[in-house]
Amino acid sequence: MLFSWSYLLLLVPAAPLAYDDFRLRRVAVVWLAVLGVGSFGVSWQVQGFDAALLGTVLNTVLLSVLCAALAGWHLLRGKSFGTFFRRSFGAGDVAMMFSATPLFSPAGYVRFLLAGCVAALAWWCVKRPATLPFAGILALVLVAFVLCKTFGLWN
Repeated sequence: MLFSWSYLLLLVPAAPLAYDDFRLRRVAVVWLAVLGVGSFGVSWQVQGFDAALLGTVLNTVLLSVLCAALAGWHLLRGKSFGTFFRRSFGAGDVAMMFSATPLFSPAGYVRFLLAGCVAALAWWCVKRPATLPFAGILALVLVAFVLCKTFGLWN
């Protein structure tokens, strides 16, 4: 069985992202940029440039549609658009979602986001915090994906 050790490189930015978001509720732009570039680099190395670029574009369009649908739902509830990113999602959360786009097919990306949402819901049910460290939770889900991918537990 061939292990893909290049995925382990993604642990370098994912671990501090999770730590910072859980402890400080802030994520460093540098780690998000390193994760985005690293994700594209790993995807390029594993799948090839064309597949990495196609996955990035498709998942970016998918995420944009999902964000637009959430913003529309927010507006239908009578909330102002200005409060959407202040109360619902932080910029770090959105940047974290975009930085993982090269790693997945569109179906895999939806599963990644769904796993992150389920983990965030579990975190909320246990802790009942006022805010959720969604970027940190997505980073932990990404760590689980990286470990599964590295050791051949995920196709």
